[in-house]
Amino acid sequence: MNDKIVIFIRNELEEFSGIIKKISEIAPFGVEFVAFEDITTEKYNNILRETLHAHVFFGIAPSFYKTISDKFDSYLKAIFQVPFSNLIFIYQGTQFMNDHTFILGKSICFYFSTSLDSCIQANYFTIYQLQLFEKAVISNRLSDYITETFKEVVYSEILVRKNKEIENLYNELEEKNRIDYLTSLYNRKALFDFLERERKRTLRDIWRLDSYDTNMAKKVQEPVVTYSGKPQGNLTDHLGIYSVLMIDIDNFKSVNDKYGHLVGDVVLRTLGDIIINDHILRENDVAGRFGGEEFIIILPETNSVNALGPALRLAEKFKNINFSDNLEGTFSITLSIGISEYHPDDDTNDDIIRRADKALYYAKKHGKGKVIIYEKVF
Repeated sequence: MNDKIVIFIRNELEEFSGIIKKISEIAPFGVEFVAFEDITTEKYNNILRETLHAHVFFGIAPSFYKTISDKFDSYLKAIFQVPFSNLIFIYQGTQFMNDHTFILGKSICFYFSTSLDSCIQANYFTIYQLQLFEKAVISNRLSDYITETFKEVVYSEILVRKNKEIENLYNELEEKNRIDYLTSLYNRKALFDFLERERKRTLRDIWRLDSYDTNMAKKVQEPVVTYSGKPQGNLTDHLGIYSVLMIDIDNFKSVNDKYGHLVGDVVLRTLGDIIINDHILRENDVAGRFGGEEFIIILPETNSVNALGPALRLAEKFKNINFSDNLEGTFSITLSIGISEYHPDDDTNDDIIRRADKALYYAKKHGKGKVIIYEKVF
């Protein structure tokens, strides 16, 4: 028997039996599809008692869970001796995951669609479930460390070491919750956290610039020695400003329709790899998946004109990639990119995203494969 298992509660999930069967065929973990009435039988009592808490998940219809939650939770707590939270709520929908619900952390959920290919959906669920198993193991290790800390602390150096281990586990778990599992870039929630942090930093820089004594600055003699790589432009080209790139993979729907979703996944992962590994961005730049085939890059201390450089390098690099169509042929694909910089009268981060998105729409409307600066066009 597999040491990891996902048990789907059949009640109100019958329409997904074909997808669940495909999952059982390809997944490197055990899969059971069973009616709720049979869960408390001796067979499943033994399975659950022999399986680690972190190695078992239940897939269940949210509407059905509401009717049996008290009974189900009590049963699982009796088995594992602790409250059980490894539940995946299975919804019907037109996309594989409800990004908004998942990102907000309201619940662990997954969307199955009866209109999409069951093999593709099974593959997506398997990748997602492996991520959940990994996070559950980290959470259990964290709980074990906390328990052992209170049992074993005798000397202060032990306490320091245990606290550091706990902190590292917290950080590791927190970081995994900020990463998009397909592209290894930041997810939407993390992007908005970074945007808000950058907006506040920029406002502080604006305050410092406004407070700067320009008369005193004139008295400071400029150095006569120049050097290679001297920063270009004025101080205000770099302080009190940041830019956002809104990126869209052109004709991505056509790639999925023509070559299949697995090839589409390769395209998404390749873009993530280029952004992470090809030295197009600086260390303090932040990139993430905004949703679907749309990505955002945040460029601190950069106006929209200076943001054009990395945007063009990224577009050129991606355009020259040859993807395989699984039929011994290749194809290439372009990026459309919209750029906008922070405006002092922006009330929220939605303003700069809206402008970058408008520039992106302009790029796609005027032939695609273009990089458009909002401030230059509008």
